[in-house]
Amino acid sequence: MNWLVWAAGVWLLAAPGIVIGRLLRVRGPDFLVRCALMLAAGMSFWPLLTLWTSLGGIHWSLRSARAFVLVVSIAAIFCLVIDHRRWRVRLGSWLWLGAFFVLMVATIWTRWMHARDLAFPPWVDAVHHTMIIRLILDHGSVPRSLSPYIDGGDLYYHWGAGGVGGLADGDPVRD
Repeated sequence: MNWLVWAAGVWLLAAPGIVIGRLLRVRGPDFLVRCALMLAAGMSFWPLLTLWTSLGGIHWSLRSARAFVLVVSIAAIFCLVIDHRRWRVRLGSWLWLGAFFVLMVATIWTRWMHARDLAFPPWVDAVHHTMIIRLILDHGSVPRSLSPYIDGGDLYYHWGAGGVGGLADGDPVRD
């Protein structure tokens, strides 16, 4: 089941980038560059969406976030079906793709092995992100302050990852 969560997370980050790439007709010298450009666009999409909707006074509920992700997913699948020829990989690129895949797996494995036995993260960044995600879940948008966790604290900390986490969370209390 753990692999399903990873796959859903990658899809959540990639789907908007696929749609943006199709709309902007993103081209790259090879398959890996196109994928990186679309993934970067998808990763940028969620924090920007959270910011724009928060500034516009729109508050997300669990139901509205799931409906939006479903619409984006359907659009991304449609774009992949329409552009299926663009995703062909040239024979010469397989070596680079293989090297990239090995490097990616080695990076994930070493990070996992270093952190697997930790009871809690040894850095405060994770605690801050958890608090910001909780605040986004409570408010349905980006909050202006860190209350009730830090009284009188304005939210100056970067909240981009919290925007993705807040929209992706399956908390039934918000529904």
